[in-house]
Amino acid sequence: MRRRLHARTAVAAALLTVGLLLSGCTTGSDSTEPAAGAKPDPSNSTTTGPSASPTKDTTFAIGEAWEWDDSELDPPAAGNTTVLAYTQPVTASITPDEEFGTTGYEWAALEVKVCANTGETWVNNMPWSLAYAGGARVQPSQVTYGDFPRPAYPFMDTTVKAGDCVRGNIVFPVPGDERPEKVVYAPGGSDTVVEWTVPEK
Repeated sequence: MRRRLHARTAVAAALLTVGLLLSGCTTGSDSTEPAAGAKPDPSNSTTTGPSASPTKDTTFAIGEAWEWDDSELDPPAAGNTTVLAYTQPVTASITPDEEFGTTGYEWAALEVKVCANTGETWVNNMPWSLAYAGGARVQPSQVTYGDFPRPAYPFMDTTVKAGDCVRGNIVFPVPGDERPEKVVYAPGGSDTVVEWTVPEK
């Protein structure tokens, strides 16, 4: 069962990566999302986190947990995923504009936590994105610096065993004059899309 899950999530991750390359985040007629950097590349990852069907609503406030139950694993796995905080701006030694050659971008950090209550699951930062009112999506930064918020959420696949959690910060290059409406979590191997509402400043 785990091999089937890995194959399915690999296909989902590949499709997600292609989709992300084809869709830019725009803040105006001539502004685009910063291009992917040449440093740690999460697109090499093959799994994208819990792939369970939801056990209740899939829209939450920041701080509320999504309880998931993946009965397709052998043994089955269950746990919860939570967005703990959203922070914008985040100061670092290098700005997104310096890194990507853009204008008007700043860093933002999303603190998330995934716990496995039974069985085990795999996590990385690929399923996470920020959604804006105009339909734009911003993906996690593919570059990292020592002064980004710590702990960092895993770029690459990390196993979470029963009774354990993984918590960390995912940093995004975001338009400085906008704030996302919601956090979107789209785990591979599932049609489930989970959202957390980002409060206004």
